[in-house]
Amino acid sequence: MIQSARNKYEQIDIKRLKSFVSVVIVLVSFCLISSCQNDTTERISDSQEAYNEMLLDSNQAVVYTVPTPVQITSALKLLDITYSDEIIQETKNNKISYVSTFSKAINLGIHLVDLTYVVIYDNNQASLIYFDKIEKLTRELDLQNNKTIPVLTKCKKFITNKDSLFYTLLTLQNEMDRKLFEAQKEEISLIIISGFYIEGLYMLTNHYEKLIKNKSFTSFYSNNLNNIIFQQKLYLESLLDLLKMYPDEDVQKL
Repeated sequence: MIQSARNKYEQIDIKRLKSFVSVVIVLVSFCLISSCQNDTTERISDSQEAYNEMLLDSNQAVVYTVPTPVQITSALKLLDITYSDEIIQETKNNKISYVSTFSKAINLGIHLVDLTYVVIYDNNQASLIYFDKIEKLTRELDLQNNKTIPVLTKCKKFITNKDSLFYTLLTLQNEMDRKLFEAQKEEISLIIISGFYIEGLYMLTNHYEKLIKNKSFTSFYSNNLNNIIFQQKLYLESLLDLLKMYPDEDVQKL
C-alpha cells in the first residue's frame, strides 16, 4: 500500500510518502535499548513540546501532536536495524527541480527525514547531498531569514555530530513553523509535516518487510515495530483532521 501511494505521488513530482512516531516512543526506546545522554534526551523532549499545534475555536482548544524528522530514524537505529542504502537511492539521486509550493514543501519534509537517516547511520557523503537539497528548498520556499539562516549554518557544521544536529534540526523546524505562522501560511508547515509522516512510514514499513524477508523478524522486533506502527495510525487521524482544514486541491489530494 505504501509503495502504491509512493508511485502515485511520483506522478506529481513527489518522490515519497512518509511518517513520524511520538517522541515518547523514541524516549522509551532510548531507555530500554541504548544508553543515551540525559541532556540530549531532555533537549529533544523540550523541542517536541514546541511542536504541539493548538487550534482554537469558540468552545474548546484541540491539541494535536505533530511529527519531527528525527523520530522514526532514531527508533530504527536504537533497535539496531541494519542500514539500507536502497531506501534513499531515489531521493538522493533525484535531480528534479520542483515547481509548485506544494511539491517543494512536501519534499523538504521528505529530505529532512532522509538527512536524519543517513546521519544517524554515518553516511557522511549522502548527508552533504541532502543538506544541499534542504538548503535549496528552504530558499525557494522563502524560509530563510535572520533566524533560520544561522540554524542552517549550524546544521552543516554539525553534519557528523548526531546529537547536536538533531537538536538543531528541531530548532530549524520550530523557526520555520514560526515564520510560516507569522506569514499566515500554516498550510505549508502542515505539508512539510506530512512529508515527515510519509517518509518515516515508508522507511519503517520497508525495514519491517526486509526483516521478514531475511527471516530476522524476532519477537523483539515484532513487539517494538508493531507498537511504533500502531502509533502511526493514531497520529494519522490527527494529521487528516488538520489537512481537512485547508481546501487547496493539492492538500486534499494528499
